[in-house]
Amino acid sequence: MKAERIQKTRRKKARKRSRFLSNPYGLSKEVLEKKKAGQLNCSTEEVEEHLKNTHSDQARHMQMDCCIYWRTSLQGGSRDNQES
Repeated sequence: MKAERIQKTRRKKARKRSRFLSNPYGLSKEVLEKKKAGQLNCSTEEVEEHLKNTHSDQARHMQMDCCIYWRTSLQGGSRDNQES
């Protein structure tokens, strides 16, 4: 029972190892590649608009306070805030 399961697992590993050694790039691509499924039911313009809205930063022109403090402390700014 347990010995059979261990032997079966060893065989599976040996098959996978030999498959990898025979074609490492092909197997890696097969394992890592996402499976494609379904149909796209929208236009290219809708997809581009969605990607633009999702991946753009509306506040990228604003400077963050934490970054200002970090930059001044690296440049040898005042040490008053660093003592505490």
